[in-house]
Amino acid sequence: MTIDWKLLVQLRERHKLAAHEAVARERRVAHEREAQLLQSRGALDEQVQAKAALWQQASASTIDMGALRQTAAWSGALDRHIAQARRQVSDAEHLAYLQEQRVLQRRDELRQACGDLTKAEQMQTRERVARRQLAETRAEDVAEEHAVQRWTARKHS
Repeated sequence: MTIDWKLLVQLRERHKLAAHEAVARERRVAHEREAQLLQSRGALDEQVQAKAALWQQASASTIDMGALRQTAAWSGALDRHIAQARRQVSDAEHLAYLQEQRVLQRRDELRQACGDLTKAEQMQTRERVARRQLAETRAEDVAEEHAVQRWTARKHS
C-alpha cells in the first residue's frame, strides 16, 4: 500500500483551514456572549441604582404614610427587577463560560490539525528524499554495470 503524501498533505491543510475557521467563528460568538454579559451587568447596575435613588429621594424629604407605602411598593417592584437582572447576569455568565470552553476546544482541534499537517509534510519530505536516494543508487548501479561490461569487453578483445 502506497500513500499519496501530496493528497494527504492537501487533506491536512483543509482540516487545518476548517479548524482555523471554527476557532474564528467560536471567538466571534464568545465576543457576542461577552457583550451580552456586559449588557446584563449594566441592566443590573441600573436597577440597583434606581432602587438606591428611590430610597435616597424618599429619605431626603418628609414622607407621609401614603408616600412611604408607595415607595415601598416601588421598592418591591425594583427588587423583583433586580432579582430578574441577577438571573440574567448569571445566565449570561454561564453562557460566556460555556462559549469560552468551546473556544478552547476548537483551539485544541486547531493545534491537532497543525500537528497532523506537519507530520504529513515531514513524511512527504522523507518519502521524496528516499525516492531520490533510491534513484541515485539505481543510477550508480547502472553506471557500475556499464563500466563492468565495458571493462569485460576490453579485456576479451
